[in-house]
Amino acid sequence: MNILHQRLSAIGDLPDNQVWGLVRTLLDEALNGAPFTRAEVLMEFGCIAPFYEDSEHEKLAKLARRTLRITSGKALIEKLLAEHDGKPEGVELSNRTGSLFAVLLPDASSPGKVRASLFDENGFFSHITRADYREVLQEIVEDGYRYPAPGALERCFAKESFNKWQRVRH
Repeated sequence: MNILHQRLSAIGDLPDNQVWGLVRTLLDEALNGAPFTRAEVLMEFGCIAPFYEDSEHEKLAKLARRTLRITSGKALIEKLLAEHDGKPEGVELSNRTGSLFAVLLPDASSPGKVRASLFDENGFFSHITRADYREVLQEIVEDGYRYPAPGALERCFAKESFNKWQRVRH
C-alpha cells in the first residue's frame, strides 16, 4: 500500500473540513519534496471524489468536481479519439447540467487547426482553437464539457432565442 493510499484510507471517518485539510496538506507536501506528485494526489483522491461532489464544504466539493473532470476526462478523450479515428469532427458535448455545449470542427479561420465552438440555447458565445483534436478536447473536457450531446446544435438552432441572438450579434 503506497503512502498516499495509507493517508487517504481513513478519510471515510473524517468530517468534510478535515478531509479538505488532509487533501490540501498532501497537495502542499507534493510541492515541497514529498515522494509523490500533485497529479498522484489527485488521482488517488479521484477514487473517492464522487462522495464529496455535493459536500457542504464548498472548497472540498469544488476540488472533488475538478478532480473528477481531470481524472475522468482522460478516458473520455481516448474513447472519442478512438471512436472517430483521431478526428472527432462534429462531436457535440455538454456540461453536467446540459445547458452549455461544444461542437468540434476544423477551424475555418486557421487552416490545419481545430476548434471547439461553445454555445447554449441563445447562440454561440466563444470558441477555442488548438493544433489538434486531442488538445482542444483536453481543454473543453477539463472545463466540464464531457457528456455526449448528439444533436444539441440542431436543437438549439431550432430555438427562436438562438436565432434572435445570432441576428443581434451580426
